[in-house]
Amino acid sequence: MYEYRDQGVGVMFVLTVIIFLMSALVAFAAWKIVATRRLAQRNGASDADATTLAVFGGTVGTAAAYLKPAVEGQGATAPIAASPMTREELITEVRDLEAKGLITAEQAERRVDEILRTL
Repeated sequence: MYEYRDQGVGVMFVLTVIIFLMSALVAFAAWKIVATRRLAQRNGASDADATTLAVFGGTVGTAAAYLKPAVEGQGATAPIAASPMTREELITEVRDLEAKGLITAEQAERRVDEILRTL
């Protein structure tokens, strides 16, 4: 018939696995925070900003810390007057980017307005 077995071994095994998984999760989170903080500091963030980015930024914060040097100097703050392209060429380039789906219609309109205001 039914033979009684001590269930304590199975329970202990399950508890051990759960504790191990929780420890691994905490270790990974700590490593990610430290790595993101170092990356942000290396890319010019202050100690306070790097810590805030690492703790509260999540995956987006890690990506932002990694991509910051690649995108600095680009975007709406870049001086348009330094460009050797004419106003028409710049607008054509913006429209081409919009047609390819690389920028949204709103971004394209904002950039065209900026081109028309600065040149």
